[in-house]
Amino acid sequence: MAAFIIMSLRVELENSDDNLCFGCAPENPMGLKLKFFREGDRVTTECMPTKWWSGQPGTVNPWIVYAVLIDIVIWTASAILHRVPLMPKTIDMKLGDLSTQRPILGTSWVVRRGGLLAQIRAELRQDGRLSAWLEMETKSVTREEYQKTRPFVELPNSLQGFFEEKF
Repeated sequence: MAAFIIMSLRVELENSDDNLCFGCAPENPMGLKLKFFREGDRVTTECMPTKWWSGQPGTVNPWIVYAVLIDIVIWTASAILHRVPLMPKTIDMKLGDLSTQRPILGTSWVVRRGGLLAQIRAELRQDGRLSAWLEMETKSVTREEYQKTRPFVELPNSLQGFFEEKF
């Protein structure tokens, strides 16, 4: 009897050169420079904190933890749903302690989807231990609706295909 092993393909998600994001911009000198990968129906990230990520000595600042979580939710909406989301509602969140001395592994996936709404969960682990998570309800919108809600965001043309058509 033959046995088959199915492995999911890990593909790095393309980032735009004009991205200024604190979390994921590759050229932001003060940013986290996160990279994201699609693995089947999930998006992952791996990062090694520096001492500059500290809140208390040796511990990643909780708002940097939140920045990593929110970025992986956004990249999941982009990679899996092919949408730039608005995030109207946080469903569940825990910003636990993460060490600045060890790698952080993040995973995110779509929990539920219906119409324009999707629920996305992101988790951060260190040494295999679940340390932080964020679960959000996201909404797919038109470009005009997004810009009306977030007027200061400068959206590059490369994101044009990631918005809903007019309703």
